[in-house]
Amino acid sequence: MSCPDLEPRALLEPDSTGSASSHVGSENGRNGQAPSERSRELAVNSFMKQFDDNDDGYVDYVEFRSHTLGNDDWNFKTVP
Repeated sequence: MSCPDLEPRALLEPDSTGSASSHVGSENGRNGQAPSERSRELAVNSFMKQFDDNDDGYVDYVEFRSHTLGNDDWNFKTVP
């Protein structure tokens, strides 16, 4: 069962590109400036889904999915 309102228990870990940061859900980047066009494209094509398999109110794992424009493959990263 999906529980999008819960906070994840796991810390973000770098993916295969070495990046764990994201502009998703934020109009401004880390330095307070708007993200570049490329960042916006990547943000539109990536999302995080949280799962609470045993319905105890805590997130059991988080799945990150990203899709780079021009590439038909989705990249998955699951964090317990």
